[in-house]
Amino acid sequence: MFPHFKALFAPTIAALIAFSAATPASAGTLSQSCLAVDRVAKPQVTVYFAVDSVAISAQDRALLTKAAYDGQSQGRVCVIGQADKQGNTAHNMALAAKRANAVADILRSNGLNSGLLEAGARGEAFNDSVLEILGSQKQDRRVDVYFITNAER
Repeated sequence: MFPHFKALFAPTIAALIAFSAATPASAGTLSQSCLAVDRVAKPQVTVYFAVDSVAISAQDRALLTKAAYDGQSQGRVCVIGQADKQGNTAHNMALAAKRANAVADILRSNGLNSGLLEAGARGEAFNDSVLEILGSQKQDRRVDVYFITNAER
């Protein structure tokens, strides 16, 4: 329908991605390796949330149960919560932390070693939804789960 859309918006999208990657950390308990993991790896599991919600669907619970089993031999686990820009910054940071903790609780309850699990939030400061320009922030309401093997540390 719009054959030149990609060429037209590519510089803007690249600038937005570069800006979000350069934004300073404000995660509290997350180590630098967990904060930087998304720059070198893709998450093994991503859980999306409704606006201002920490509810996890049955389908996502099943994915997390499998991930907990699969991750038991992987090494360290980083669970990183995010929120969109709706609401104030403090609320969004707390919401992102609650989302990360909800996901981490499911992983722990399914046998993942708590000592290897690191959960925290990036709040809204790191949202990276390129679609935000078009009015959608759904991609920013998420928790990403990364398994970091010894080779990746």
